[in-house]
Amino acid sequence: MGRIRGDLLGPELRVAEAVIRLRLDFRRNDRSLPGRPDFALHAEHFSEPVSRAAWWRRKVSANRAQDRRAEALLRAAGWRCLVIWEHDTSRGVPHLAGIIARHLRPRTSCGGRT
Repeated sequence: MGRIRGDLLGPELRVAEAVIRLRLDFRRNDRSLPGRPDFALHAEHFSEPVSRAAWWRRKVSANRAQDRRAEALLRAAGWRCLVIWEHDTSRGVPHLAGIIARHLRPRTSCGGRT
């Protein structure tokens, strides 16, 4: 993991393309946020860490725990979080754009859709 830098890999490229398609302003690997999420949509106060399903079980477990801690800190600061797994990115950019757009919709107080 220490060798993985901020490079845009296949899944990240597809997420970036989906976010750009939605014409959303985003930052990558924002060091000012807990856990340095892969994508942060500042105008929407929304962050999205991309996880890779192919990592070793132990590594994934540690990453999930770290993601949960970072997500809790982000939520406590008023951010909404969405995790997109690598296998979700293989369904194409339009599918990803739909996932992100649905997550950004306002929610009603009773939990229903508006």
